[in-house]
Amino acid sequence: MDVLLSRFVCSLPRSLLQNVFQKTSAILLGSTPEYLKPKGGLFEGHPTIKSDLFDKISRGKINVKPAITKFSKNSILFADGRKEEFDTVIFCTGYNIGFPFFDQTVIAPKDNKISLYKMIVPPTHRNIFFIGLVQPLGAIMPVAEIQTRWAISMLQRPELLPTPPSMYAWIAHDQDRRRKRYMASSRHTIEVDWLPYMDLLAKDIGCRPTFWRVLYQNRSVRLAFKTCFGTPKTEYFRILKTSHSCSKFVLGRLSTECDLGKE
Repeated sequence: MDVLLSRFVCSLPRSLLQNVFQKTSAILLGSTPEYLKPKGGLFEGHPTIKSDLFDKISRGKINVKPAITKFSKNSILFADGRKEEFDTVIFCTGYNIGFPFFDQTVIAPKDNKISLYKMIVPPTHRNIFFIGLVQPLGAIMPVAEIQTRWAISMLQRPELLPTPPSMYAWIAHDQDRRRKRYMASSRHTIEVDWLPYMDLLAKDIGCRPTFWRVLYQNRSVRLAFKTCFGTPKTEYFRILKTSHSCSKFVLGRLSTECDLGKE
């Protein structure tokens, strides 16, 4: 999913993206049966895309059941009133967020909701940073990397962090935005949009690769277009880094890829 979400694609209206991706999925995988359609739209939660899912359902290799109402010793009662016996039940329901080894003043998750500035630092403890405590619509590794760079920058220059009241205001605004953006579920309380969230952090530490900044600093139109219209890469967050050697190495690698026409 994340390889398709370039900066240009992320700038398009979400309703347009939902429509395009849903129609493309229907063409490639077939129409989704009514009883399998999610409550929310595409990108309002984690999509499950499997090319042979509908085929296995139609062949009877996968049986779709309604919600579970009750467990007994050897059987399960479903929401439609049916009761069936099973040998094994595997729970794939996620987990509850909790940090019992931290004082409640540091972090106190409630209904899987957390109060962290930029989803990283608690306003009351400006030298504690939570890396990877997000659920992105994409790979977690690049997100954890930019979170780490952001945290190191805040440790080096703590004056960049706003006051606790400003942090709490940002947290309230972010939680309100998340309620409107994603399905109401305990699974989506730490959800973030992959590339926009990384750009948010990169902007704070001066490494967000905008088209004009890349063009001005590196004098490469092709590289500037790659950062905005190409497949997102972690290297793009390093081409504006102050470290001369690292920046030159990454720029050389990306320029070579542009010349070869690789993704």
